[in-house]
Amino acid sequence: MIELLHSLAVFKDLSHRQHVVLAKYAVIEEIPAGEILISDGVCFDRLSLILSGKVGYYRQERGEAESLVMESYQSYFVGIFGLLFKRSPGVKARVLEPVKMLSLQFEHIAFFEKNEPAIALALYKNISMLCAETILRVINK
Repeated sequence: MIELLHSLAVFKDLSHRQHVVLAKYAVIEEIPAGEILISDGVCFDRLSLILSGKVGYYRQERGEAESLVMESYQSYFVGIFGLLFKRSPGVKARVLEPVKMLSLQFEHIAFFEKNEPAIALALYKNISMLCAETILRVINK
């Protein structure tokens, strides 16, 4: 786990000691294609960094078919809305290609905020950059 954490861009500025601390809380999840990660109205309980695979986000208006809103793939996070806003983004997230994710429960991130701020800062800095990239993608469509 520590070797993996050292290799990820989001954690590249952390010390070895911080990687060791992070490794105590991080979990690797492997989820097959077709699995629903987030149901409309249900908040995800963790922040997950996609290591491989692809997740699709779908929205469904009344009486209409589901439509794909966005896709996330390697180096993108799942669960940002739940972490930042404590509510569902109003979409369904489905695994499009089998995913391998590095996951942290929200309660562990809260622990980092108080006790290991450099770890929390690394997460929030990366989340901010991904949000900005997503906005640019939408604007440039």
